Amino acid sequence: MEMFVISNEDAVTQSFFEAMRAFPATWLWHPLPRPYEGARAVLLPRRDARSMRVADELRSAGIADLGAHLAALCARQNVQGDGEESLFCDGSV
Repeated sequence: MEMFVISNEDAVTQSFFEAMRAFPATWLWHPLPRPYEGARAVLLPRRDARSMRVADELRSAGIADLGAHLAALCARQNVQGDGEESLFCDGSV
């Protein structure tokens, strides 16, 4: 699953929704918890070629890559932690 973060502002979400409707790819979005309630996580399945094209475009546009951020946190936790692998830190996010 590829994950990105977009603003929860009406203009941004409406533009994103319209773009995704015009380019039918599989996706899901979900509001982020506090203190990030001003944003949404966009989830794109890796098994869907159209979704991966969207992920490439979002990455190219500099949209925050939540999946990469979480993977980096896991890697840092594993280096600083007790050496045991944490849940979801095996690349299966």
